[in-house]
Amino acid sequence: MSSHPPELHFTLLLLIASAGSFFLYLKYARLRAPQAALAWLLTAITAVVFCLWRIRLNNVAPDATMSAALCLLLLLPFLTRLHSKWIDGQLSEAECAPGSAGFRAWLSLGNIVIAVLISVTAWYGFGIGLPLMLLLTIGALTVWPLMQTIPSAAAREPASENLSAEREKVLSLLEAGRITAEESTELLNALGATRAPSRSPSATLLSAGRKLVLAGSALVLIGFFLPWFTFSPMGELNAAFNQMRQSFPMAEAGFPEGFPKGAILPSGSVTVTGGNIGHGLGWIILLLTLTTGLLPYLMSDLNGKSLRTCRFLALAGGSILLLFLLTQNFRLASIGLVLAVAGCALQWVGLLNEERSA
Repeated sequence: MSSHPPELHFTLLLLIASAGSFFLYLKYARLRAPQAALAWLLTAITAVVFCLWRIRLNNVAPDATMSAALCLLLLLPFLTRLHSKWIDGQLSEAECAPGSAGFRAWLSLGNIVIAVLISVTAWYGFGIGLPLMLLLTIGALTVWPLMQTIPSAAAREPASENLSAEREKVLSLLEAGRITAEESTELLNALGATRAPSRSPSATLLSAGRKLVLAGSALVLIGFFLPWFTFSPMGELNAAFNQMRQSFPMAEAGFPEGFPKGAILPSGSVTVTGGNIGHGLGWIILLLTLTTGLLPYLMSDLNGKSLRTCRFLALAGGSILLLFLLTQNFRLASIGLVLAVAGCALQWVGLLNEERSA
């Protein structure tokens, strides 16, 4: 029998599995080799630390833990690719196109396969509903083409309405005899050649800071529906019982006959999502972070200074509440709270970037 602890075997297996993420960073996220190697190293360390912490504190089965690790190894390259597209603007011509062409480019076979694998591993590793994960991952892929399609459609409709009205005026003038047939033909030809000024894809791009703030809002929104805390009531009772046995070894003799002498009670996990946090703190955090991202669109009449002040105050309030929850229950924190913290961090970076650019 091997004398090595099971954590060592698990770590070695996880490192071998994480080798595939290097090729995801290199081929899928399109990073250069040094960047892909650094990203792989950070991803492997994050996955190992997270999963060992999950086994030690939450008493999670190794197969579910391995699935959670695979989810992280797939999710981080997926988010890196989205970052390069959304923030850095590394878009192909097809991905910039509005309508069905843009949707086909984003919903490519590679993107769909990665999205499905992330959803399946998150379902088995974290207990997140498979339909919800598919909705989130596929939805993330369709955000950009949807943003390109809606403004294009809105811009085309008024132009077509104006052209129709002008044609009707020309025809009415012809019927009234105020212009000749030749003049009406010239006018109609001139109207047919008229086109609404087309906007290049770069015209719809937001500033880097604004995109970071919106991406942070999206992360908080996604994390809100995922588990913020995961704990095992029986596991907590086991830990308290063992601590009591160590502190008061003589007290064990007074326990009734048949009372468990060790941590052998059954275990089961309980998850708490953002909407179930006590006193509505999760909802308050969601409202404050969404306000930070959407306030420029909802209150466009505010002057720049007032708008920045309101956004900084909203984000500061949400960040303080998040830090309070994280510090009070750090060892029970789960993926949803991690995403919410990451979203707030992105929003701070984005706001400071906007402040420097102003």
